[in-house]
Amino acid sequence: MVGGKDGIIYKRFDGNITYYTSSKSFVTNYRRVAMKKIITMMSAVLCLIAYGAYAEDGKIAWIADYDEALDIARNDDKPLFIFFNGADWSEWCEKLEEEVFKTTEFVEDTSDAFIFAKIDFPKDKSIAREDLANNKAVREKFNVSSFPTVVVVDSEERKVVVMGYRPGGGKEYADALLRNWEEYSTLANAVKDMKNTRLTTKQLEDLFKEAKAFGAEEYADMFIAEGIRRIDNAFFLLEKYRSNVQNGNIDDIDVRALRNILAEDNPNNENNVQYNLAVIDFQARIAGATAGDIDKALKPLITYLDTFGAEDRETAWRVTMTIAQVFHDNNMIEQALKYAQTCYETAPEDMKDRIAEAIDFMEKSSPNTKIKELTLLEQ
Repeated sequence: MVGGKDGIIYKRFDGNITYYTSSKSFVTNYRRVAMKKIITMMSAVLCLIAYGAYAEDGKIAWIADYDEALDIARNDDKPLFIFFNGADWSEWCEKLEEEVFKTTEFVEDTSDAFIFAKIDFPKDKSIAREDLANNKAVREKFNVSSFPTVVVVDSEERKVVVMGYRPGGGKEYADALLRNWEEYSTLANAVKDMKNTRLTTKQLEDLFKEAKAFGAEEYADMFIAEGIRRIDNAFFLLEKYRSNVQNGNIDDIDVRALRNILAEDNPNNENNVQYNLAVIDFQARIAGATAGDIDKALKPLITYLDTFGAEDRETAWRVTMTIAQVFHDNNMIEQALKYAQTCYETAPEDMKDRIAEAIDFMEKSSPNTKIKELTLLEQ
């Protein structure tokens, strides 16, 4: 038994609420609350009936109110498909509707799989000020910056799929949409089953990578936390370090301690841990670095080359060229040419011509001219 508002005492039993009061005011309040619930239930039922009618008529059942659509999606345990529409001014929005959403193939393949919300942003067509304000809030919530944009969210409003206009018609669009949702559903189910299913370390790694690909950071963090508990946890410790560094915590004492653990546990660059640490540190330091910070930013890569370059020739030439590019882009031509020449000597034969072109460009280019990147640091 617990206390309710205004001194009303009630208890729950089998999902029902039993009220104990002798207050006349409660009777009035109870009737008002009950009527509100009945109206809400009736609205939901009418929406569901309308949805079914539109779907049967060969059309998508668009719902204009986001909150209403989300409630129905949660009630039906379906994902919510949100179409951000430039109602009367966007040619591409019109093309998307005509070429995709109004096609029989799209309706047949998706109408039972999603609840559909259309969030309009018209220029000439009248729309209530309150509705426009609500639509803008939804747009900001999902960081939508262009039209048309389609966002699919789960019951917790996690952004799962983002699409725009794409050619190919309704069938191709539906296939891509359903494929992405199915992959995400597999990921979400794995999270739910994680407590009851013993996943291998490799399975956790794969699920983590899928979560990152979907931008599901909450799930990615869960997989990291579970993976760290394993004996073979280097991959997950490294990803935890990467996440902390990317969040701007590279100099935090606990983050540095984590780096030391990784370095000490993998002294011979097992599983490329030392290489990845160098790349993570370099990328954090080079972002926004001024000319005076270049040596400090490059130090992790140079240290890696000095320590492991002779053994890791497959990766060393890539690191060397990256150093050369950074030096050149900061008008440190002499240092750039030194590393570029070393790269040429150690690179695979099929890359030598491109590196030679880069060296020639460095020698002839004027200050402040950036060269096109030849390679990316692999992680």
